Amino acid sequence: MIFFHQNTSIVMKLILSLLLICVSSIVSAQQPGVYRTYEDYVSGNIEPYSEYVGSLNLFGLYSVKFKDEEGNSKRLKISARKMWGYTDGERLWRVSKGNKSYLIILLGDMVIYGPHSAEEENGKIEASNQFQSALYSIGLDGRMLPVAMHSYKRVLKKRGEGHIVDEFKKYIKGKRLRNPEWYEFAIYYNNYDKLTKRAIRH
Repeated sequence: MIFFHQNTSIVMKLILSLLLICVSSIVSAQQPGVYRTYEDYVSGNIEPYSEYVGSLNLFGLYSVKFKDEEGNSKRLKISARKMWGYTDGERLWRVSKGNKSYLIILLGDMVIYGPHSAEEENGKIEASNQFQSALYSIGLDGRMLPVAMHSYKRVLKKRGEGHIVDEFKKYIKGKRLRNPEWYEFAIYYNNYDKLTKRAIRH
């Protein structure tokens, strides 16, 4: 606990208070644990554990394993009805309706989820077979769907944003992409200014 001296200025008190809030946020974000609902994630209401061990797949039944403060193992069934997602303290996984966990590899207005063990290295996603099962959603609480340009167009058209797909197609014409087209579009969409309807080049 921090005690303020009576002569400490109001401004200094405010600055120190803000610093304490920031530090508290960082510490809570590094805590391994489970978010039972999306609202829990937004509010930082985590079911904490001392250590993330890993995930398990036993005959198609998925679970995640943690350790508590006493070092006891805690195995939790991955179920969309009981769990929104979980974190190892650095990375965040979201649970799909199919009761599988997906690692968030791109966060923005459009979220990209890779297979559980997916990794992004130096901003590049390899177009390997493992990413054929990647998903996306509009917002972290949006419906998770398989990545595909035709799916992007269908979903965004309902939002009045179908033109962004058309503009992207013109933008990449003749360009050599670093990543698969669907991933590059997600970056393009997240950098797109929805108010001015202009693409912010990246």
